[in-house]
Order: sequence, then C-alpha cells, then structure tokens
Amino acid sequence: MFGVDPKGDPEKARVVGQFTQALLAGVMVQWMVDPETAPSAQDLRDGLRAIIGDDLA
Repeated sequence: MFGVDPKGDPEKARVVGQFTQALLAGVMVQWMVDPETAPSAQDLRDGLRAIIGDDLA
C-alpha cells in the first residue's frame, strides 16, 4: 500500500495504515453528519498536495 513493503519496513507500513484509517474514518463521519459540506475527493487531493508542498498549478 502506497509503495510501502510491509515485510521490508513493517513499522512504516503500520503507521501508513493507521494514518489511512484515521483519514478515512474522519471523512466518513463528516459525510454522515453533514454530507453537503464534507470534502470531495478533489478537496482531499488538493489539501494533501498543499501539505506536502506539491504545486497545485
């Protein structure tokens, strides 16, 4: 998952999995509570790009 080899780097695989689950759970709760304002896939992509410093242009 995400280019991480769980056998080669189990700790990195563990934390990537935890991050992914936390993000997914948060988005699901937002969608269930207020789907009108929940972030779209594009919103999440753009937010992640902004965090990691990828150019949005």
